[in-house]
Amino acid sequence: MKYDVVTIGDAFEDVFIRPAEMKVSNAPGVVSGKIMIFELGEKIAIEEIAYDIGGSAANISVGLARLGLITSVITAVGKDSPGDKILNRLAEEDVDTTYVKSDAEENSNFSVVINTKDGERTIFAYHGSHHNKEYKIKKSINSRCYFLAPIKEESKMIEADVVASARENGALIAWNPGSAQIKEGANHHREMLKNTSFLFLNKEEGIKLINLPVKPNDEEIMRRLASFGPKIVVLTKGKDGAKAYDGRVFYKIDIIKDAKRIDATGAGDSFACGFLGKILLEDFDQKEPSKGIGSSRRSLEPDLLRTTLSYNKEVVSDALKYGIINSTSVVGEIGAQKGLLTLNQIEKEFGKHTHLNAEVY
Repeated sequence: MKYDVVTIGDAFEDVFIRPAEMKVSNAPGVVSGKIMIFELGEKIAIEEIAYDIGGSAANISVGLARLGLITSVITAVGKDSPGDKILNRLAEEDVDTTYVKSDAEENSNFSVVINTKDGERTIFAYHGSHHNKEYKIKKSINSRCYFLAPIKEESKMIEADVVASARENGALIAWNPGSAQIKEGANHHREMLKNTSFLFLNKEEGIKLINLPVKPNDEEIMRRLASFGPKIVVLTKGKDGAKAYDGRVFYKIDIIKDAKRIDATGAGDSFACGFLGKILLEDFDQKEPSKGIGSSRRSLEPDLLRTTLSYNKEVVSDALKYGIINSTSVVGEIGAQKGLLTLNQIEKEFGKHTHLNAEVY
Protein backbone atom coordinates (compact mmCIF):
# COMPACT_ATOMS: atom_id res chain seq x y z
CA MET A 1 0.00 0.00 0.00
CA LYS A 2 1.24 3.48 -0.80
CA TYR A 3 0.57 6.11 1.85
CA ASP A 4 0.32 9.85 1.45
CA VAL A 5 1.88 10.52 4.87
CA VAL A 6 3.50 8.25 7.45
CA THR A 7 4.11 9.77 10.88
CA ILE A 8 6.76 8.54 13.30
CA GLY A 9 6.75 9.23 17.04
CA ASP A 10 4.74 8.94 20.24
CA ALA A 11 1.07 8.37 21.00
CA PHE A 12 -0.54 9.10 24.41
CA GLU A 13 -3.72 8.76 26.35
CA ASP A 14 -4.41 12.21 27.84
CA VAL A 15 -6.51 13.01 30.89
CA PHE A 16 -7.51 16.68 31.25
CA ILE A 17 -8.46 18.21 34.60
CA ARG A 18 -9.32 21.69 35.83
CA PRO A 19 -8.96 22.02 39.61
CA ALA A 20 -11.48 24.14 41.48
CA GLU A 21 -8.89 25.71 43.77
CA MET A 22 -5.77 26.62 41.85
CA LYS A 23 -3.83 29.85 41.84
CA VAL A 24 -1.66 31.15 39.01
CA SER A 25 1.05 33.53 40.15
CA ASN A 26 3.63 35.66 38.34
CA ALA A 27 7.15 34.25 38.56
CA PRO A 28 9.82 36.21 36.63
CA GLY A 29 12.41 33.47 37.20
CA VAL A 30 10.68 30.90 34.96
CA VAL A 31 10.39 30.80 31.16
CA SER A 32 6.60 31.26 31.02
CA GLY A 33 6.66 33.95 33.72
CA LYS A 34 3.90 32.15 35.67
CA ILE A 35 3.54 29.20 38.03
CA MET A 36 0.63 27.10 39.30
CA ILE A 37 0.24 26.95 43.07
CA PHE A 38 -1.37 24.14 45.11
CA GLU A 39 -1.34 23.73 48.87
CA LEU A 40 0.63 20.65 49.90
CA GLY A 41 -1.49 17.99 51.59
CA GLU A 42 -4.83 19.39 50.43
CA LYS A 43 -7.54 17.36 48.69
CA ILE A 44 -8.40 19.56 45.71
CA ALA A 45 -11.73 19.22 43.93
CA ILE A 46 -11.76 18.89 40.14
CA GLU A 47 -14.33 21.00 38.29
CA GLU A 48 -13.89 19.41 34.88
CA ILE A 49 -12.38 16.19 33.53
CA ALA A 50 -12.02 14.92 29.97
CA TYR A 51 -10.19 12.15 28.12
CA ASP A 52 -8.55 12.16 24.70
CA ILE A 53 -5.77 10.63 22.63
CA GLY A 54 -2.65 12.69 22.00
CA GLY A 55 1.02 12.57 21.08
CA SER A 56 2.25 14.38 17.97
CA ALA A 57 2.55 11.33 15.73
CA ALA A 58 -1.02 10.30 16.54
CA ASN A 59 -2.35 13.86 16.25
CA ILE A 60 -0.74 14.50 12.88
CA SER A 61 -1.88 11.17 11.42
CA VAL A 62 -5.48 11.76 12.57
CA GLY A 63 -5.48 15.41 11.47
CA LEU A 64 -4.23 14.62 7.97
CA ALA A 65 -6.62 11.67 7.67
CA ARG A 66 -9.51 14.05 8.38
CA LEU A 67 -8.24 16.18 5.50
CA GLY A 68 -8.61 13.14 3.25
CA LEU A 69 -5.03 11.88 3.11
CA ILE A 70 -4.08 8.22 3.40
CA THR A 71 -2.02 8.03 6.60
CA SER A 72 -0.22 5.51 8.75
CA VAL A 73 1.66 5.87 12.02
CA ILE A 74 4.78 4.20 13.35
CA THR A 75 4.54 4.20 17.14
CA ALA A 76 4.50 1.87 20.16
CA VAL A 77 1.89 1.12 22.82
CA GLY A 78 1.52 -1.29 25.69
CA LYS A 79 -1.06 -4.04 25.85
CA ASP A 80 -3.09 -2.08 28.37
CA SER A 81 -6.15 0.15 28.58
CA PRO A 82 -4.44 3.31 27.23
CA GLY A 83 -2.94 1.26 24.40
CA ASP A 84 -6.36 -0.11 23.45
CA LYS A 85 -7.82 3.40 23.43
CA ILE A 86 -5.01 4.69 21.20
CA LEU A 87 -5.44 1.84 18.71
CA ASN A 88 -9.22 2.23 18.68
CA ARG A 89 -9.02 5.96 18.00
CA LEU A 90 -6.56 5.53 15.14
CA ALA A 91 -8.75 2.84 13.58
CA GLU A 92 -11.88 4.98 13.95
CA GLU A 93 -10.11 7.79 12.09
CA ASP A 94 -9.01 5.56 9.19
CA VAL A 95 -5.36 5.75 10.21
CA ASP A 96 -3.53 2.56 9.25
CA THR A 97 -2.16 0.81 12.39
CA THR A 98 -0.13 -1.91 10.68
CA TYR A 99 3.12 -0.49 12.05
CA VAL A 100 2.01 0.20 15.63
CA LYS A 101 4.01 -2.10 17.90
CA SER A 102 2.05 -3.46 20.86
CA ASP A 103 4.24 -4.77 23.70
CA ALA A 104 2.84 -6.59 26.74
CA GLU A 105 6.01 -5.86 28.72
CA GLU A 106 5.79 -2.08 28.36
CA ASN A 107 3.28 0.54 29.50
CA SER A 108 1.63 2.93 27.08
CA ASN A 109 2.42 6.63 27.21
CA PHE A 110 0.08 8.56 29.50
CA SER A 111 -0.29 12.19 30.50
CA VAL A 112 -2.29 14.36 32.90
CA VAL A 113 -3.01 17.87 31.64
CA ILE A 114 -3.92 20.59 34.15
CA ASN A 115 -5.89 23.34 32.46
CA THR A 116 -6.39 26.90 33.70
CA LYS A 117 -9.50 29.00 33.11
CA ASP A 118 -7.76 31.11 30.46
CA GLY A 119 -6.81 28.14 28.27
CA GLU A 120 -3.21 27.58 29.41
CA ARG A 121 -2.00 24.23 30.69
CA THR A 122 0.75 22.24 32.37
CA ILE A 123 1.37 18.64 31.32
CA PHE A 124 2.60 15.75 33.46
CA ALA A 125 3.81 13.16 30.92
CA TYR A 126 4.74 9.54 31.49
CA HIS A 127 6.72 7.89 28.70
CA GLY A 128 6.60 4.12 28.54
CA SER A 129 9.95 2.37 28.28
CA HIS A 130 9.77 2.15 24.49
CA HIS A 131 12.99 2.35 22.54
CA ASN A 132 13.79 4.00 19.25
CA LYS A 133 14.25 0.61 17.59
CA GLU A 134 10.45 0.26 17.78
CA TYR A 135 10.14 3.21 15.38
CA LYS A 136 12.05 1.46 12.61
CA ILE A 137 10.71 2.19 9.11
CA LYS A 138 10.29 -1.13 7.32
CA LYS A 139 11.45 -1.33 3.72
CA SER A 140 7.95 -2.35 2.68
CA ILE A 141 6.59 1.09 3.67
CA ASN A 142 6.08 3.33 0.65
CA SER A 143 5.05 6.87 1.47
CA ARG A 144 5.01 10.18 -0.36
CA CYS A 145 5.78 12.12 2.80
CA TYR A 146 7.28 11.24 6.19
CA PHE A 147 6.48 13.32 9.27
CA LEU A 148 8.97 12.86 12.11
CA ALA A 149 7.33 13.97 15.35
CA PRO A 150 9.20 14.71 18.63
CA ILE A 151 11.15 11.74 19.99
CA LYS A 152 11.95 11.55 23.70
CA GLU A 153 15.62 10.60 23.28
CA GLU A 154 18.53 10.41 20.83
CA SER A 155 16.98 10.20 17.38
CA LYS A 156 19.88 10.02 14.92
CA MET A 157 19.08 6.39 14.03
CA ILE A 158 15.46 7.26 13.25
CA GLU A 159 16.50 10.37 11.31
CA ALA A 160 18.85 8.30 9.14
CA ASP A 161 16.01 5.84 8.58
CA VAL A 162 13.64 8.63 7.52
CA VAL A 163 16.16 10.18 5.14
CA ALA A 164 16.96 6.80 3.55
CA SER A 165 13.28 5.93 3.11
CA ALA A 166 12.49 9.35 1.68
CA ARG A 167 15.29 9.07 -0.85
CA GLU A 168 14.18 5.59 -1.88
CA ASN A 169 10.58 6.69 -2.40
CA GLY A 170 11.27 10.20 -3.70
CA ALA A 171 9.31 11.52 -0.75
CA LEU A 172 9.13 14.73 1.25
CA ILE A 173 10.17 15.03 4.90
CA ALA A 174 8.38 17.15 7.49
CA TRP A 175 9.98 17.50 10.91
CA ASN A 176 8.90 18.80 14.29
CA PRO A 177 11.94 18.29 16.58
CA GLY A 178 11.34 17.45 20.24
CA SER A 179 13.09 18.88 23.28
CA ALA A 180 15.79 16.17 23.18
CA GLN A 181 16.68 17.01 19.56
CA ILE A 182 16.55 20.76 20.18
CA LYS A 183 18.90 20.44 23.14
CA GLU A 184 21.44 18.65 20.91
CA GLY A 185 21.50 21.61 18.53
CA ALA A 186 21.21 22.05 14.77
CA ASN A 187 24.78 20.92 14.04
CA HIS A 188 23.97 17.52 15.52
CA HIS A 189 21.14 17.11 13.01
CA ARG A 190 22.71 18.52 9.85
CA GLU A 191 21.84 15.54 7.64
CA MET A 192 18.20 15.56 8.72
CA LEU A 193 17.86 19.32 8.31
CA LYS A 194 19.52 19.20 4.88
CA ASN A 195 16.83 16.78 3.68
CA THR A 196 13.84 18.38 5.40
CA SER A 197 11.19 20.08 3.27
CA PHE A 198 9.03 21.42 6.14
CA LEU A 199 10.45 22.35 9.55
CA PHE A 200 7.91 23.18 12.29
CA LEU A 201 9.01 24.92 15.51
CA ASN A 202 7.80 27.56 17.91
CA LYS A 203 9.95 30.65 18.37
CA GLU A 204 11.59 29.53 21.62
CA GLU A 205 12.47 26.15 20.10
CA GLY A 206 13.95 27.83 17.04
CA ILE A 207 16.27 29.97 19.18
CA LYS A 208 17.43 26.96 21.19
CA LEU A 209 18.00 24.74 18.14
CA ILE A 210 20.44 27.20 16.56
CA ASN A 211 21.81 28.23 19.99
CA LEU A 212 21.81 31.98 19.47
CA PRO A 213 23.37 33.86 22.42
CA VAL A 214 21.00 36.80 22.10
CA LYS A 215 17.27 36.88 21.40
CA PRO A 216 17.05 37.58 17.66
CA ASN A 217 14.06 38.70 15.62
CA ASP A 218 11.83 36.12 13.94
CA GLU A 219 13.29 36.65 10.49
CA GLU A 220 16.85 36.03 11.67
CA ILE A 221 15.76 32.80 13.39
CA MET A 222 14.06 31.52 10.24
CA ARG A 223 16.91 32.61 8.00
CA ARG A 224 19.46 30.79 10.19
CA LEU A 225 17.31 27.65 10.32
CA ALA A 226 16.85 27.70 6.55
CA SER A 227 20.63 27.89 6.09
CA PHE A 228 20.79 24.27 7.34
CA GLY A 229 18.67 23.12 4.40
CA PRO A 230 14.90 23.09 5.14
CA LYS A 231 12.87 24.31 2.15
CA ILE A 232 10.15 25.93 4.29
CA VAL A 233 10.60 26.99 7.92
CA VAL A 234 7.39 27.52 9.90
CA LEU A 235 7.55 29.38 13.20
CA THR A 236 4.44 29.25 15.40
CA LYS A 237 4.00 32.05 17.93
CA GLY A 238 0.93 31.16 19.98
CA LYS A 239 -1.34 34.17 20.44
CA ASP A 240 0.87 36.13 18.01
CA GLY A 241 0.02 33.88 15.06
CA ALA A 242 2.68 32.29 12.86
CA LYS A 243 5.39 33.06 10.32
CA ALA A 244 7.06 31.15 7.51
CA TYR A 245 10.10 31.50 5.27
CA ASP A 246 10.61 29.67 1.97
CA GLY A 247 14.16 30.84 1.29
CA ARG A 248 12.93 33.76 -0.79
CA VAL A 249 10.23 35.63 1.08
CA PHE A 250 8.74 35.78 4.57
CA TYR A 251 5.08 35.24 5.46
CA LYS A 252 3.15 36.40 8.52
CA ILE A 253 -0.38 35.62 9.69
CA ASP A 254 -2.31 36.63 12.80
CA ILE A 255 -4.68 34.52 14.88
CA ILE A 256 -8.45 34.71 14.50
CA LYS A 257 -9.50 37.44 16.89
CA ASP A 258 -12.05 36.77 19.64
CA ALA A 259 -12.06 33.00 19.05
CA LYS A 260 -12.68 30.91 22.16
CA ARG A 261 -9.60 29.42 23.79
CA ILE A 262 -10.24 26.53 26.17
CA ASP A 263 -7.18 24.27 25.95
CA ALA A 264 -3.87 24.89 24.15
CA THR A 265 -2.98 21.18 23.92
CA GLY A 266 -2.33 20.18 20.30
CA ALA A 267 -2.25 23.73 18.95
CA GLY A 268 1.08 23.24 17.20
CA ASP A 269 0.16 19.83 15.78
CA SER A 270 -3.15 21.08 14.40
CA PHE A 271 -1.43 24.05 12.79
CA ALA A 272 1.11 21.72 11.16
CA CYS A 273 -1.75 19.52 9.87
CA GLY A 274 -3.50 22.45 8.25
CA PHE A 275 -0.34 23.90 6.74
CA LEU A 276 1.13 20.64 5.46
CA GLY A 277 -2.23 19.29 4.35
CA LYS A 278 -2.95 22.32 2.16
CA ILE A 279 0.38 22.10 0.35
CA LEU A 280 0.16 18.34 -0.20
CA LEU A 281 -3.42 18.52 -1.42
CA GLU A 282 -2.48 20.96 -4.16
CA ASP A 283 -1.16 18.03 -6.22
CA PHE A 284 -3.78 15.47 -5.29
CA ASP A 285 -6.48 13.98 -7.46
CA GLN A 286 -9.87 13.66 -5.82
CA LYS A 287 -11.23 10.16 -5.21
CA GLU A 288 -14.23 8.61 -3.50
CA PRO A 289 -15.31 9.96 -0.08
CA SER A 290 -13.69 8.17 2.84
CA LYS A 291 -15.86 6.27 5.32
CA GLY A 292 -16.93 8.25 8.33
CA ILE A 293 -14.59 11.18 7.84
CA GLY A 294 -16.82 13.63 6.00
CA SER A 295 -14.14 14.83 3.60
CA SER A 296 -12.89 13.58 0.27
CA ARG A 297 -10.21 10.91 0.34
CA ARG A 298 -7.44 11.93 -1.97
CA SER A 299 -4.23 10.36 -3.26
CA LEU A 300 -1.38 11.34 -5.51
CA GLU A 301 -0.70 10.20 -9.01
CA PRO A 302 2.60 8.28 -9.09
CA ASP A 303 5.04 11.09 -9.90
CA LEU A 304 3.34 14.25 -8.65
CA LEU A 305 4.92 14.56 -5.21
CA ARG A 306 8.65 15.17 -5.37
CA THR A 307 11.33 16.40 -3.02
CA THR A 308 11.79 19.35 -5.37
CA LEU A 309 8.21 20.61 -5.23
CA SER A 310 7.96 24.24 -6.23
CA TYR A 311 5.90 26.50 -3.99
CA ASN A 312 4.25 29.72 -4.99
CA LYS A 313 3.35 32.54 -2.64
CA GLU A 314 -0.38 31.93 -2.85
CA VAL A 315 -0.12 28.28 -1.79
CA VAL A 316 2.11 29.07 1.19
CA SER A 317 -0.15 31.94 2.22
CA ASP A 318 -3.23 29.73 2.02
CA ALA A 319 -1.41 26.99 3.93
CA LEU A 320 -0.80 29.42 6.81
CA LYS A 321 -4.50 30.28 6.80
CA TYR A 322 -5.42 26.58 6.88
CA GLY A 323 -3.07 26.14 9.84
CA ILE A 324 -4.58 29.03 11.79
CA ILE A 325 -8.15 27.86 11.10
CA ASN A 326 -7.37 24.30 12.20
CA SER A 327 -5.49 25.32 15.37
CA THR A 328 -8.23 27.81 16.30
CA SER A 329 -10.76 24.99 16.20
CA VAL A 330 -8.55 22.71 18.33
CA VAL A 331 -7.85 25.21 21.12
CA GLY A 332 -11.59 25.81 21.32
CA GLU A 333 -12.07 22.23 22.54
CA ILE A 334 -10.51 20.10 25.28
CA GLY A 335 -7.90 17.73 23.88
CA ALA A 336 -5.62 17.64 20.86
CA GLN A 337 -7.92 15.85 18.43
CA LYS A 338 -11.56 16.74 19.06
CA GLY A 339 -11.34 20.04 17.18
CA LEU A 340 -9.34 18.77 14.19
CA LEU A 341 -11.27 19.77 11.07
CA THR A 342 -12.13 17.90 7.90
CA LEU A 343 -11.20 19.39 4.53
CA ASN A 344 -14.78 20.50 3.93
CA GLN A 345 -14.89 22.24 7.31
CA ILE A 346 -11.60 24.06 6.75
CA GLU A 347 -12.66 25.20 3.29
CA LYS A 348 -15.94 26.49 4.72
CA GLU A 349 -14.09 28.47 7.41
CA PHE A 350 -11.60 29.65 4.77
CA GLY A 351 -14.45 31.27 2.88
CA LYS A 352 -15.81 32.88 6.03
CA HIS A 353 -12.59 34.51 7.19
CA THR A 354 -11.89 36.66 4.16
CA HIS A 355 -10.07 39.17 6.38
CA LEU A 356 -7.55 36.53 7.49
CA ASN A 357 -4.69 36.72 5.02
CA ALA A 358 -0.96 36.19 5.22
CA GLU A 359 1.29 39.19 4.74
CA VAL A 360 4.16 38.55 2.33
CA TYR A 361 7.31 40.60 2.78
